[in-house]
Amino acid sequence: MTFDDVETTRKFLVRNPFQWQVLPNSRSFNKMLGVQSYPGFAVLSPQGKLLGFRLMGAEPTPDEAAGKTEHSRLSAWVTELIARDKAGS
Repeated sequence: MTFDDVETTRKFLVRNPFQWQVLPNSRSFNKMLGVQSYPGFAVLSPQGKLLGFRLMGAEPTPDEAAGKTEHSRLSAWVTELIARDKAGS
């Protein structure tokens, strides 16, 4: 989810191709969820169940120090959440 408009989001996704859907113009949805800081990432199932939420900071993480990019960390996290959800279904 992002508060950015559709065109800004599209341009971002060209540079950062995620394998999941990104919801643009989501200020009101973020507010409903209680999101108060950015950047944050929420993963929702197709049924609307919140699978995970994570705030990302400006400080490098141990993964980043080891050479993993933010994109690869996010991809691994999303994949793990989806697998857990499917296993629990």
